[in-house]
Amino acid sequence: MVDHDLIIAKAGSIRRNLKRISVKGGVDLETFLSDIDRQEVISFNLHLAIENCTDLAAHIISEEGLGVPGSASEMFYLLEENGYLSRSLTEKMIKAVGLRNLIVHEYDNIDLKRLFEIADELGCNKLAFGHNKDDIIETLFLNICYAGEISTMVPSQSFFQEKFTLIRPLSFVDEDVIRRFAREKGYPAFVNSCPTSKVSKRQEIKTLLKQLYRSNRKVKGNIFNAMSNVKKEYLLR
Repeated sequence: MVDHDLIIAKAGSIRRNLKRISVKGGVDLETFLSDIDRQEVISFNLHLAIENCTDLAAHIISEEGLGVPGSASEMFYLLEENGYLSRSLTEKMIKAVGLRNLIVHEYDNIDLKRLFEIADELGCNKLAFGHNKDDIIETLFLNICYAGEISTMVPSQSFFQEKFTLIRPLSFVDEDVIRRFAREKGYPAFVNSCPTSKVSKRQEIKTLLKQLYRSNRKVKGNIFNAMSNVKKEYLLR
């Protein structure tokens, strides 16, 4: 049974998010670009509004038995097919979810310039990626083994003379913790549609690291901590 109290609460949250966006967004472009706090309020509330919409969709589909969506986009298609959403609203939500999926699940093929253009059109100065602790460690080993350098992704990174900031809020969270949380909350699982995703270099590194982790439970933490404890005097120059 659909929890009407939950629906009302989520709808109220979305209204508050949109109101905050409206209040902070009613300025000229020059004022907006010079006000970092204003930009952050708008981008944060936009993110929350979309997430609340996705939570609502998942709840209704689950409680009404409308099917098992294979992705967040499919959730909104199911709602449209069952008369919950108009076609125009469905298309808007698909675009929002599509951008999020691109950021979180297909970061190897991202056109950063296009993402920043979209962010600029939406009046946002931050892009949040879904990389986690495991991704950061894997990238370190990928760069060592296949790029001949010691580098990885960082939690926060500025672009275009600091006009935009790319953030990774899950940088310090284990992938297993995220998966467990998603299962507990009943979030839909997203499957990488790329046919080579299971035989990629990243997957090879992931398999290698899992073997190391099994040999000693401290290895993962030690590798992660080592990235902020570099003794340059003991490296080749």
